[in-house]
Amino acid sequence: MHSTSVVIPTYNRASLLADTLNSVLAQIRQPDEILLIDDGSTDDTPAIAARYPQVRYVRTENQGKSAAINHAMTLMIGTRLWVVDDDDIVCPDALAKLTAALEANPTAGFSYGRHDRFTDPADGGARVWQDTGYWRDCHPRDFLIATMEDMFTHQSGMLFDKTLLDAIGPFNTGLRRSVDYDYILRAARISTGAACPSVQGRPAGLSSSTSASMMATAALAPASFRHRKWSDAGSSTTRSSSGTSMSPGPSTNSSLAAR
Repeated sequence: MHSTSVVIPTYNRASLLADTLNSVLAQIRQPDEILLIDDGSTDDTPAIAARYPQVRYVRTENQGKSAAINHAMTLMIGTRLWVVDDDDIVCPDALAKLTAALEANPTAGFSYGRHDRFTDPADGGARVWQDTGYWRDCHPRDFLIATMEDMFTHQSGMLFDKTLLDAIGPFNTGLRRSVDYDYILRAARISTGAACPSVQGRPAGLSSSTSASMMATAALAPASFRHRKWSDAGSSTTRSSSGTSMSPGPSTNSSLAAR
């Protein structure tokens, strides 16, 4: 029997974290455990985490997103891993669809799904919905090349088998951005992926001192998660995150730039 561990690495996202946790807890197919890895947050993250006794909260020194996920991988009990960024919102059927895609393709080491995007304007205006944006429908054998050309699937819309994780090894702590992109490429070099037949959810984005916005991520039909986007106050320009939602590490406290 397979079991799923959800890992949520977080750093100073207290204002967004409850939405993420609530969406994971609302899954039709419940995960077997939820690990919230606090990478040394200095905001109200511990207080938010305390509201969720069903979530295993682990606090570490600030070392960056890669180190946080690597630590979680040593603690997880599941045979499958679902990493959900701390500013993402996953659709209720996300895990069910990602799991179904993986189980329908026993030779695949991971499953993945599309995403939808949306923005909450900084001025408090109505939410603006967008489609997935750049996406590639491709044969499993072409996934690596398609991803090398440009990243189109995101971590919160992916489910990994632990045997593949063991073969890939840990996340690269030397990278300051695009750590998920690097990991997806490493996975695709040694394994094939299974695309979901419908959207699973939507992803989120990088923090900004002046604004907040959201995005979403899905699978080949409907989405599996929602992804936040961020815009500068008074500007219509938005930036989407590539999953680099953590502090780069103790050497800097600046936000990572989007891919």
